[in-house]
Amino acid sequence: MRKKLVVITIGCAGLLTAAFLLLKSDYSTFLTWWLAVLVIGLAFFPLTSCLFRSFSDRGWIFSKVFGIAAGGYLMFALCAAGAAPFNAVMCIVCVIIAAVVCMIVSLLLTRKKAVTSGETAPEISFELILFEEFLFILLFLIWAYFTGFKPEALSTEKFMDYGLLASMERSLDLPAKDMWYGLSAINYYYGGQYLTVYLSKFCYLSVRVTYNLMRAAEAAFAFCLPFSLVYHMVRSRLRERTHAAAWSYAGGILGGTAVSLAGNVQIGR
Repeated sequence: MRKKLVVITIGCAGLLTAAFLLLKSDYSTFLTWWLAVLVIGLAFFPLTSCLFRSFSDRGWIFSKVFGIAAGGYLMFALCAAGAAPFNAVMCIVCVIIAAVVCMIVSLLLTRKKAVTSGETAPEISFELILFEEFLFILLFLIWAYFTGFKPEALSTEKFMDYGLLASMERSLDLPAKDMWYGLSAINYYYGGQYLTVYLSKFCYLSVRVTYNLMRAAEAAFAFCLPFSLVYHMVRSRLRERTHAAAWSYAGGILGGTAVSLAGNVQIGR
């Protein structure tokens, strides 16, 4: 077990080194974005540990999504109500507040389950957690690298997306002013764009670079979240049979590939 942990840790370090060599001047923003998502995941891990108690990774990869969604929703609610400005400091404060509330909720849920249930949770697998983080860095790096060959917002809905991001980045109020008709608020669904700006302000980065970083991070999540789900489904089915771990990893990778890649295959003319 220790050898596997060391190997995976070295693998993560190797990927971060490769990122430095591949991304060059963009490495600092890549590292800042990854570290921010990592810190948010750590802050909300107590809650997912309770919600995903039957998972051997305790829902590690889901803690990042929970954290981004919880802090982002709190920031939007406070700003829309006129109680706080949409700036970097408040984005950080909202993450802290949401993390503290979630930690208290997780403690209460853990105590309640300990009293009412005699079931024992599976032993936590740090090997699996590290492997999922390895996958996340790998996919994040791959998509960030390839996106760098065509980073400009010039096709499909990219121009509109970037306009929404720029409007919200300039604004201290939510909803932000429409980029084409500034007398009214944005009349469009923009949840994904908002969370991009929210994380950008949290990291003190410009949407000029985080637009593509968020796209790469979403692609990484689209692989890692299904990986965790399918891994535990297969492991639960096989239990302690021969090569159960290997089949679980294989099933997880297949599931992640199917969701993040196969669903986007199109036949062009």
